[in-house]
Amino acid sequence: MEKLLSEEGALAEVEEIRILRSYELTMRSVELLLDSCPRLRVLTEMDGWDCIRGEELERLRHRIRKENLDLDTFISIKEV
Repeated sequence: MEKLLSEEGALAEVEEIRILRSYELTMRSVELLLDSCPRLRVLTEMDGWDCIRGEELERLRHRIRKENLDLDTFISIKEV
């Protein structure tokens, strides 16, 4: 993840990321995504990431509310 995100502007246009399952992604990965993807508006399915505890996810969601960030972290099903 860090190698991908270290490339200047590699993910600058990304608005939505949904990773259903991960055994390696952590809150550090989330922070890197937030720093590297300025247009990111949806980052969901993190409750399926084994390395993120429920408390960590709740802290992130609290931070999103507190800082009034335009970021959806809840699982949602969109109709096409």
